[in-house]
Amino acid sequence: MAVKFTTTEDIFKRCPRGAPCVVCDIDVPYRIVEDPAVLREPGTDTARLGEAGARRVVWAIARQGAARRAWKDVLDRIADAPYVVMEGSTVVDLAGPDLLLFVVHPFLSPARWKTGSEALLHRADVVVVNRSAAETREPSAEVMDAVNRFRGRDDARIADGAAPLRGWAPDLAERLLRFRKERPLALSRRTR
Repeated sequence: MAVKFTTTEDIFKRCPRGAPCVVCDIDVPYRIVEDPAVLREPGTDTARLGEAGARRVVWAIARQGAARRAWKDVLDRIADAPYVVMEGSTVVDLAGPDLLLFVVHPFLSPARWKTGSEALLHRADVVVVNRSAAETREPSAEVMDAVNRFRGRDDARIADGAAPLRGWAPDLAERLLRFRKERPLALSRRTR
C-alpha cells in the first residue's frame, strides 16, 4: 500500500508549473484520488509508487487547512494495510511514521527546497541523496553542505534510490525486515 500526500495553498495564486493541473485546480478542501488512470500517469509519483510494487496507491490532494481531515479519510482507506509507504512532507507530522526517509535531489539548490525541509532532514532516520546510477557527477557541494548543516551530522547516503535496497543500504533492508517481523500491524493500529 502506498500513499502520495500533496498539499496546496489554501488560497491558490499561481501554479508553479505554469499550467492548470489536478493539484492547483482543487475546488474542494481535499480530494482523494483512486482512479487507476490518473494514478498510472507516466512520470508521476503515484505511477512510480505502483511501478515499485505497491498493490494499491491512494493520492490525497488537500488544501493546507484541510490536511488533517484528508489524513483521517486516508486512514480509513489504509486501515487494513499492514504496511504503508507514504510520500509527502505534510503527512509526516500527521502520520508519525515509524521510519522516516528523506530523499534529496543531488543538484536542486536548497533555496528551492520546500518549507520545512530543514526540520525533516534533522528528524529523518535516513537521508538519501538520490543520484541515478547513470549520473557520473558528484552531488553539488551546495546540496551536500546544506544536508550536513541541517542534519547536524555527515551521514547522508548517496545512492540510486530506484535500485534494490539491499545493494546500497543492506542495513536498512535488514531493519525493514526486522520491523516487519516484530510489528506486523503497527502502522494501521497506531495511527487510528
